[in-house]
Amino acid sequence: MQQKTQWQPTITILKGDQFVPNEAGLYGGSLHVVHCQLASYVPAFQRYLKGDLLDVGCGQVPYYEICAPFVESHYGIDHKSYAADVQYIDESVDLNSSWQLNQRFDSILCSDVLAHVQNPFHLFQSMSQHLKPDGHLIVTTPFNYWMSHPPQEYFHATEEALKHLCVAHGLEVIELQSYGGYADIQLDMLNKRWSHGWRYRCFKVLRKIVINTRMYRLRNSKFAYNWSLGYLLVARKIA
Repeated sequence: MQQKTQWQPTITILKGDQFVPNEAGLYGGSLHVVHCQLASYVPAFQRYLKGDLLDVGCGQVPYYEICAPFVESHYGIDHKSYAADVQYIDESVDLNSSWQLNQRFDSILCSDVLAHVQNPFHLFQSMSQHLKPDGHLIVTTPFNYWMSHPPQEYFHATEEALKHLCVAHGLEVIELQSYGGYADIQLDMLNKRWSHGWRYRCFKVLRKIVINTRMYRLRNSKFAYNWSLGYLLVARKIA
């Protein structure tokens, strides 16, 4: 990764021994969904991301601090014409086309990128080609009602779509979990409306109350499959 010494947290920040949403660098309306994401992302990243890591669509490399203790190198690719911050990118790559790098990697991270590529089959083909045998690929992707970056948003995958993309490109699904549920979507909708000022402060108090109720846990578990906020996929390159 370029300019490591200049890196600053964006989405997450380390507080004590836990990664939490970085409210100083985060859109206020994404507070709840980032809480949901981190609960799934952090354990998976720390378990499966090893050795030489390829960060596909790295942007501002928001998860660099989470991955750093577990990987030997962190190589970031993104399209410099579209990335919000180009200083950390090692190589400019158009993810809407087939791409070729000069090396293969022990693990690949592709976080919240899939929705923004025009052909997910090309993306999975390229990622599989750059993954060493028995290496791990982690893909995180939203599956919800809210378009975060229109009009550059094309593809919100279901569980079955993610499985199909893996099978079609020589990848074995190790884990496929949804994060969030029906109650989380309701909280996220309110969060999107109460994203700043006194409403944001009220939302944080309300959220803290709701997530500690039995009803919240029951409604999430009952409707998790149909009302997922998003997915975390872990796949292994078949040797």
